[in-house]
Amino acid sequence: MHDKYDTLQKELRLYGLQNGSSIGRHMGLMDEAADAIEHLNNSIPILAEFEFLTGYVAESCFDEEICRDRLRMLWTAFCLHHDLDADTHVYDCYLMELWKRLQETGDGTSEWADFDDFERFMCRYLV
Repeated sequence: MHDKYDTLQKELRLYGLQNGSSIGRHMGLMDEAADAIEHLNNSIPILAEFEFLTGYVAESCFDEEICRDRLRMLWTAFCLHHDLDADTHVYDCYLMELWKRLQETGDGTSEWADFDDFERFMCRYLV
């Protein structure tokens, strides 16, 4: 599926460049369309993967050490897969949302006294 979108992006950009000199506005429109496709192509997988993480939070018992470890491994894979670096704005936003979901379950949050404890636990293999 990604190849299909990559090809479309390239064609849109190429069309914009080839026809940009005679039809200047097409270049901008084609670039905007390619940018929109690129944004969707990059954001949908991250949202789907994050939804999987939040589903894991909702369905797991974090009183069990193995569940906490699995969450950390899933989080580590998520961050590596999407090039998220610890202590960056995007990383912190996703982690805070995960923390909120964990608190909503009321399950296992006693393991982490606060968000800072949770953050230290989750970033162990990323720093």
